[in-house]
Amino acid sequence: MIKCRQCGKSTLLKNILPGYRYISLEDIDIRETAQSDPRHFLSIYNDHVILDEIQRVPGLLSYLQTHIERDVRMIKNITGLSSFTRFLRLCAGRCGQILNITSLAEDTGITRKTAESWLSVLETGCVVYLLKPYYRNFGKRLVKSPKLYFYDTGLAVSLLGLTSPGQIDSFYMRGALFENLIVMELLKKRLFAGKNDGLYFWRDSNGLETDVIEEEGQELYAYEIKSSETMDTHFFDSLRKICTLSPIPVRNTAVIYGGKTAQPASGYCGAYIPWKNI
Repeated sequence: MIKCRQCGKSTLLKNILPGYRYISLEDIDIRETAQSDPRHFLSIYNDHVILDEIQRVPGLLSYLQTHIERDVRMIKNITGLSSFTRFLRLCAGRCGQILNITSLAEDTGITRKTAESWLSVLETGCVVYLLKPYYRNFGKRLVKSPKLYFYDTGLAVSLLGLTSPGQIDSFYMRGALFENLIVMELLKKRLFAGKNDGLYFWRDSNGLETDVIEEEGQELYAYEIKSSETMDTHFFDSLRKICTLSPIPVRNTAVIYGGKTAQPASGYCGAYIPWKNI
């Protein structure tokens, strides 16, 4: 189950699955077992079990990744494991990017039709999420392709070959992975509240872009996502331009960033939202 933090996931699962064993990987001894021998760990806890805090064991995530690959291949009767694995890794390398299915197919060494078929399976299986462009035209020629994200940021990290949290700090895709995490948190927050998807991005043909536009009734909200822990007024540059092209007021804009300090919107600048406050 993937939901926002501290929202009662574990309690819910314990209540609806009373016969299941609850295993938390916060326990150091259990975590060490899972890290040292994931195959053995999953052979012990192979049925009727709730695994909590699994993101603490990247190796276990990697092992489960192979099961995802197997299950997806079975759904579509996919052959050619090496090509499909390469496809998955290339998808992870495109987190937060506008989807170019032709380029993805060429880099994998498969046809465009095959790439479309595999991507459809991954989307249906809730492995990848396609963030659609906003459907209203603000007087500009808009990009019409979606952006690619992974529902599980930890899976994307594993596919990219990272094995410890410290590696992310200097990783060239740190910003993209942070963006992936935030988009998924925004999505999970909406779904958990019983709302529809309601998330989009906006980008015109000149490259002006807003990472996320959220529809809330008749109101629109625009967000920029920055992994930086430091506030910077330049983060609002594109948001200010969007406000001049759209009905989005400045008070409905915000930068979601990697810092800890919140700052409310003013008459001339949007809000700063720490990532942990989403």
